Amino acid sequence: MGGWDNWPPKPIPRVKEPATTVMMAENDNWPPREAALNDPPTSLPWTGHMANSACRWAWHAMFHNRWNVDSRHGSGRLGAHHMEGLNFIFADGHAKWQKVPPFDCAAWVPALEKGQMDIRNQTAIGAGCNPTNTSGGGSSTAGIWCGQN
Repeated sequence: MGGWDNWPPKPIPRVKEPATTVMMAENDNWPPREAALNDPPTSLPWTGHMANSACRWAWHAMFHNRWNVDSRHGSGRLGAHHMEGLNFIFADGHAKWQKVPPFDCAAWVPALEKGQMDIRNQTAIGAGCNPTNTSGGGSSTAGIWCGQN
C-alpha cells in the first residue's frame, strides 16, 4: 500500500485491520467519466483513487464539492458515482458500496489507531491524517511521516 512521493510501498501485513482499511476508492474524475472516454483519443478515464493520500491531505478522503452529498470539500477526491455513494476496495480484498466514506483516519492510514483522528477535524485545521497535524507531500513534515509510516 502507499508508495507516494517515491517512498517504498508498505507491505499488506503491516495493516492492523485489513477488513476496515481502505485501499482504493472511486475518484471524483471530472468531467464525468462518461465524457472522458477518448479525451484524448484512445485514452480511458481513471476512476480509482489510492486511499493513502489522506495521510498527507485529509480532504482527499471527502467528496468533491460538485457532488451534492455530505462530507464535501473543494479539493475532495472522492466521487459519488453510484446512488450518491461510492465503491471501496479494502486491504483484505473485499469491495463494498457505502453512502458515506469512513471518517476515522485509521481507515485510510494503517499506522494510526482507531479513534485517534477524524477526517473532518483534520480537514478543519488544514491537516492530513498524521500525528504531525500538518499537510503536504515530498519532504514536508507530513510527507516524511506518511512515507515512513
